Amino acid sequence: MSKMTLRPATLEDSELIFSWRNSELVRRQSFNPQIMHFENHQAWFEKSLQNKNRFILIAELHKEPLGVFRLDTLTNNEVSLFLNPSVIGKGYGESLLEAGITWIRENLPHISHLEAKVMPTNIASTKIFEKQGFIKKFISYEKVIDNKERLL
Repeated sequence: MSKMTLRPATLEDSELIFSWRNSELVRRQSFNPQIMHFENHQAWFEKSLQNKNRFILIAELHKEPLGVFRLDTLTNNEVSLFLNPSVIGKGYGESLLEAGITWIRENLPHISHLEAKVMPTNIASTKIFEKQGFIKKFISYEKVIDNKERLL
C-alpha cells in the first residue's frame, strides 16, 4: 500500500477544500455545521495561508487529494482534520492523523504537545484520536438560551 503524503495547501486548493467543507457529511461532524459562502471561505483561506501560526496541509495518495490536516500553534497546538467526502468511512482518517503527527515531528520538532476537539457524535474521529494516543481531557457543555421571553 502506498504511503499518504502531506503538502502545504496553496490558493489553488481553495475551491476543493471549500467543496469538501460544505459537504453534508463533513458539516455533520463540524463545530460549525452551517453552509459557508465561498467569499467567506476564500477570505479565511487566504488569511490562513499567510498566518505563520497555522499550517494547512493537503493529504494525498497517488497524487490524489484525500483530506486536510490543520495545525494551529496559537491555540495549544490544536490539530483538526477532515476527509474528502468520497473517502469518508474507508479508513483514511487514522492514516491522515498519523501523517500529520509525523509531519509535525519532522518540521516542527519543538512541538511536544497536541490537542484536538471532536464533536461527541463523531465516534470515528474519537476512536482515531484515542488510537493515536490522545487522551480525553474534559467534556464541554453548551446551552442556547431563548431570550424572547424575558422576565419583567
